Amino acid sequence: MGIVQFKRLYVLIMWLSPFFDPYFVCETKFEKEDIMDRSLNKVELKGRVGQDARILRTENGSVAARFTLATNEIIKGRDDSLREEVTWHNIVAWSRKGMPDFDKIRKGTFLGLEGKIRYVKYTTSGGEEKMTTEIVAQKIVIPLVE
Repeated sequence: MGIVQFKRLYVLIMWLSPFFDPYFVCETKFEKEDIMDRSLNKVELKGRVGQDARILRTENGSVAARFTLATNEIIKGRDDSLREEVTWHNIVAWSRKGMPDFDKIRKGTFLGLEGKIRYVKYTTSGGEEKMTTEIVAQKIVIPLVE
């Protein structure tokens, strides 16, 4: 490739590069950094269902399911011993396209899900304020084979 051809190619690349830049619409470097700093609330879990899904129906016809999911993690101790740690997650799922039938979510079923973390604040009947964490499932996959 000659020097003239290289310069033409360089000019063409420089001319086209803004069209491949996902932040081309940004006017300043500050705006680019602002886009990069946006937060992301995403959770992926695979585990076993701890209890049959409790199916709730609202007055407007929406259907939701609540259940718990156990995830396991093998942890190596300082003395090289292995132990299994189980974490329980509260899951809430709303019926929509692409969601499985909630009746299939039974105790012991292995499933995977994608969702987001939500913190819920509530007041008990005794007047005490409490806070809990739940995962709002946006996608649930129940594999045919484990």
